[in-house]
Amino acid sequence: KDVFRTAIRKGVERRSKVIASNKAQEHLALVKAQLIESEKFSAIGELIAGVVHELNNPLTAVIGFSDLLLINEGSPEQTRKYLENIQRSALLCQRIIQKLLVFSRKQEPQREYVPIGHIIESTFELKQHGLNLDGIQVAKQLADNMPSTIADPYQLQQVFLNIINNAHQAMKQHTGTRMLTVKSEFDENVIRISFCDTGPGIPKENLQKIFEPFFTTKEKGKGTGLGLSVCYEIIQEHNGNIYVASEPERGACFVIELPILAKPLLSTPSSRERAQELAAQHILVLDEEEAERDLLKNMIPVLGHHVDVAADATTAQQKLREGNYDIIVSSLNMPELNGPQLYQYLSRVKPELLPRIIFITGGVVSDEISLFLKRSSIPYINKPFRIPDIQKGIQKVVEASS
Repeated sequence: KDVFRTAIRKGVERRSKVIASNKAQEHLALVKAQLIESEKFSAIGELIAGVVHELNNPLTAVIGFSDLLLINEGSPEQTRKYLENIQRSALLCQRIIQKLLVFSRKQEPQREYVPIGHIIESTFELKQHGLNLDGIQVAKQLADNMPSTIADPYQLQQVFLNIINNAHQAMKQHTGTRMLTVKSEFDENVIRISFCDTGPGIPKENLQKIFEPFFTTKEKGKGTGLGLSVCYEIIQEHNGNIYVASEPERGACFVIELPILAKPLLSTPSSRERAQELAAQHILVLDEEEAERDLLKNMIPVLGHHVDVAADATTAQQKLREGNYDIIVSSLNMPELNGPQLYQYLSRVKPELLPRIIFITGGVVSDEISLFLKRSSIPYINKPFRIPDIQKGIQKVVEASS
C-alpha cells in the first residue's frame, strides 16, 4: 500500500515538473519573441532617425534660401510664385519628417500651448483616405470653444493616430456598421476625448492587459504590442489619464483625459531690453555644412547683425581666441567641437560666452547630448530653421544675459 502511494506521489511530482518545465519554456519563448520585436522596433527607430538627419540638411537650405529670396522685394512676381510653391512643398516635407520623428521617439518632447481640436482634425486628415477605402464612416462631435492646453502636439498626434489605426484594423474585417465616433468635451479642469468604434470589441480578460508592453491580439508579425503602451506612457507624461471600455461585439471606446493648463504669461520687454533688441551683435557661426554656413552668413545680416564663420574646429578655436564675439551659433554635432566640447573649451578660454551660445541641431540627438542640453539649459534651434527662428534664438540669449 505504501509502495503504491509512493509510486503515485512520484508520478505526480514528475508530471508537475514536466508541466512546470513546459510553462518555463513557453515563457522563455514569449520573452525571446518580445525582445526580438523590441529590437526590430528600435532598429526601425534608428533607421528613421538617420534618414531624418540626412533629409533635414538639404531641407534647411531649400527653406532658408527661399525665405531670403522671398524677402527680396525686387524679385519678379512670377519668380515669387515659383518660390512660394517650392517653399510650400518643402514645408510639407518638414511636417512629414516631424511625424517620422514622433514615430521613432527620437524627438525631444515639446511643450506648447496647443488647440486640441486642431490636433484631432489634423490626425484625421492623415487617416481619412484609408478609412474611406474600407468604408469606415467618421462622426465628429467636437465641443465648440474647446480650450487649448500645454502639451506636445506631435506626441498627442501619435496617441490619436495609434488609437484610430487600432479602430481601423478592428473594423476592417468586421461585418455590419463601420463607424468611428470621436467626441470631445471639457469642464473647468479637464479636456476629455473619446474614440469609439463599432468593431468586435475587446475580450474582458484582455482589458486589464491592453496597455502592457508587448501585449497584442494581432496576428504574429502584424503588431509589436508597443503602440498602446507608448500611448499610455505619453498621456502619463502629460499628467493625464487613458482608459478603455468595451463589450464583445459592441466595439471599444478609448478615453483620454488631459489637464487644462493656462498659457504662460509673457513678460513685456523693458525699454532697456527693446534697445538691446535693436543693438547689432557680432556673431560667430560654427558649422561644418557649407550650405548651412552660407545660409546663416546671409540670414544674420538681414536681422541687423554682423557675422563671421568657421568651417572646422581648428579655425573656430583660433577665431574664438583672437576675436571678440557677442554670440556663438554652432552646430551641435560639429566634428571635434560638438556641443559638450565647445562648452568645455569656452569654460577655459572665454567663460563669459557660455550664456551666449545657440546650438543648431538636426532634431536627432544622442542620449548623452540630450542630457547635456538639459543640464546646461543652452537654447537650440531645430533644422530646418527659418529667419524668425534665428531671430528668436538671438533675442533669447540677449535677454537672458542682460
